[in-house]
Amino acid sequence: MAPIPVPRTGQTPVTPLGGEVWTVPQNASKSRQEKAAQVLACLNSSPNQLALAEQHFTVPSRTAMASQYAEQVPSMAAFVKSVEAARARTSELGVKWPKAATGIYTAIQSALTGEQTPQEALRHAQQIATSD
Repeated sequence: MAPIPVPRTGQTPVTPLGGEVWTVPQNASKSRQEKAAQVLACLNSSPNQLALAEQHFTVPSRTAMASQYAEQVPSMAAFVKSVEAARARTSELGVKWPKAATGIYTAIQSALTGEQTPQEALRHAQQIATSD
């Protein structure tokens, strides 16, 4: 594993942050909501965050658990470090993110299959992402 490169020496890489979002939706049954909240609290506890990270190779959201995870699983240390400056993929684009994502995954697929050169694929992705 290696850190993500940056354009200039000394810059902090900004990696995309995404993944699961656990919520307890409102519904007619308050007791079911309370039980769901208890399950969520259990899953989000420090020991369980660490266990889930070890099983799924994800970075715990609790900073102390992330540090501990990096110590226990050194191959994940670069990922733990990158999360410190990460931001949500939708933070800048908001509702425009799905169009940008379509451009990105289409470009990757086109380049991997040889349908387009990487440069052509990225130009096409830019067109998709910025079209009205």
